[in-house]
This record gives sequence, C-alpha cells and structure tokens, in this order.
Amino acid sequence: MTKLEIPRIKKPSLEVFIDRYFEPSLPVVIEGGLDGWRAISTWTPEHLADVAGSRDVEVTTETDGYFNKPRMPETMSLRAYVALLQNPNSSAIAYIKQQDISVLPELAADVQPIPYASNTSIRLTNLWFGPGGTKTPLHFDRYENLFAQVYGKKSFELVHPEDLDRTYLRALDSGAPHISDVRCDAVDLEKHPKFAGARRAQVTLEKGEMLFLPAYWFHEVTSLETSISVNTWLQSKLSRFTTPGALREVAIAPFFLPPPILFEQFEAHGLGALADHVELLLRKERKAGALLFAGFFLGSFLAYLGMQKGLQIEELLSPRTPEEDEAFAASIVESSPLEAGTKESIRRWMDASLAARKKIVATNDFSGIGSDEDGKLALEISNFIRSQTAALGSES
Repeated sequence: MTKLEIPRIKKPSLEVFIDRYFEPSLPVVIEGGLDGWRAISTWTPEHLADVAGSRDVEVTTETDGYFNKPRMPETMSLRAYVALLQNPNSSAIAYIKQQDISVLPELAADVQPIPYASNTSIRLTNLWFGPGGTKTPLHFDRYENLFAQVYGKKSFELVHPEDLDRTYLRALDSGAPHISDVRCDAVDLEKHPKFAGARRAQVTLEKGEMLFLPAYWFHEVTSLETSISVNTWLQSKLSRFTTPGALREVAIAPFFLPPPILFEQFEAHGLGALADHVELLLRKERKAGALLFAGFFLGSFLAYLGMQKGLQIEELLSPRTPEEDEAFAASIVESSPLEAGTKESIRRWMDASLAARKKIVATNDFSGIGSDEDGKLALEISNFIRSQTAALGSES
C-alpha cells in the first residue's frame, strides 16, 4: 500500500482553495471552514428533534451498520428517529443518509452559506445523521463533494481515482457499479490482492471541519460516534472526466442517451467544449477514452439529424440493445441529407467508437489508453463536431 497524506489547512481564501486543491483535484481538510454556520453551535440530536421534529425523513436500517446493500428506507418523523437513536434496546443501526436537506427548512438555514461554492455550482445538499458504527462502503461519486462535520466525528478511507483497477468494483450491470466489494477496515487480500497496491489515505474529520473530496476519489466513511454531517455536491469540472471512473460510466451508457455527466456538461458548456475534452484526453494519452467520448458527441449529432427528420425524443431514447442502437444510428445516417463522403466517415467513426466501447467493457480496462488509430479517429470526430456546432446551436 502507498500511503497518501491529505493536507489540513486553516480556512483558506477562495483563490487559494481553487488554485491549490479544486483545480488539481486534490482532497484537503479545511479547519475553521464552518465558523459562520449556526449549526456548529446549536446542532445536537435533541436540538434537531426540537426544531424540526415533525418533519418526515427517510431512515435506512442495517443489523451491523454496514450500509452496502440496497434497502428500502422507512419514512418517520425526525422526532421519532431521534427517539429510536437514543433507545438502548434497539437491535439494529438506523441511519438518515443522503437526506435532501431542503425538506428540512428549519435546519437548512443553519448551514448557509456553503463555503467555497457558488449557487450556480450547487447540485444538492444532504443531511447524514446516525449513531457510531455506521459505515458506507468504498465508492466514488461523479460530483465534487464538500463534506462538513457538524457534530461528532467521522473517519474517511480514501483511494486515488487512478487506482480503479485495484478496487474490485461491482459488475457493470449490478445497479451499483460505482461501489467496491473491498472493505477498507477488513481487507481480504486473498479475495482482493490488487488492493494491496492501491494509493490510500485516512482522514478523521472533527466537528467544525470540512473535507473537500474531488469527483471520482474513492471513499469509505465510518461514524466514530453519534454524528451529524452535511455534504454538498457541486457540478464537476469537465476535466475530471478523464478518470477511469468517468470512462467506466461512459462505456455502459446507451449511444443516444449520454450518461448524466455528459448531459450536464453539454448543458453547461455546449458541444464545442466537449470537443475540447476529447483533445484533453488525447493530451493525456487516453486515446481509447477520447474515442469513447467522441462517439457520444457523434451520437448527439445523429440525434439532432433524427429530430430534423421528425423523430421524437421518446423514439431516440427508447431502450435498445447495442446492436439495435447501431442499426438505428445507421438508418439515421442513410436517410440524412449529408453528402456521401460525410456519411461514409460517420459510419466509420461510429463503428470504431462502438468497437472501442465493446473492447473496454470486455477487457474491463478503463485506463482509456488505446492505440494511435483510436486517437486519430477521435480527433477526426472532434474536428467534425467543431464544424457542426453552428448547426447544433452550440457555442464553439
């Protein structure tokens, strides 16, 4: 195991935070970052029950506190949950996890403003509240994470995003392909031998501290005692999507339905910026990854052509097998008014991109390295997309 050190710094300026940690995608613990929050001086389990006890929350239960399985949460009042939490005869561990804090307006006002975030970048703010012993499994998220510890203590085990191939993620069709089967506090090296080479770090987060956790960093989280936390997910930077985790998400998405990471970036930046991203992947020598992303941009262009011909969005997004997607895309190309040479190029690019996707999935290699030919084709698609941004109504 290679041990990583996560820096701890006193409340930095926004400029220092962005330049030294946010832009280069480096985790950091920020001490004093929550000094302006009313929650730091007022929140306890009893206080939450007093001020928002009638509000309903979703509570998930596990017998051993390890929340690594999908469970249907139970709805109860916050007051009832606090009573359950304080019941010494309770046999199971109950946890309020990832509760949208906007449904608790009496509490949401106590955790404003969100440090180092702008309103335009905030995706969601969540409440996490439970007893000591709760543990969320090793996993990654696609958003930048500002994790604030309001009450109690939590421990984080972090794994570098480039070590995805050592984390033994669940199967692509599992419904939770971002979750690892490795348990950091009890690693079984006979089952998971490659994890021994992972770059890891351990962080203990105390009351009043905030952890910046960049998108695609793996993390396992344990409550060391009764704990109340608030995390805010921020819109990820497009440059984050060069990681193996991002490529893995892209590789399993339908051709005409880009995964959320691409759809959100298209909305935020336009197709021209996504073409820039293909070139960024090429500079990082991730040629198969570049071809994979370029294929989705090509799919967006074909969707535009289809809608120009009268296809409805529901028809474009109908569930299809990969083979059916290929045939459907080919039919759009054939019926388009494009010149014969352009049609032939699109068919060639489409075939290459889909083949790259199949190879990546079949080999379970999400490094995105690929061949020089992959890179050449990705750049051709990128240049073509740039030439079509006006037709697509995008900014180049």
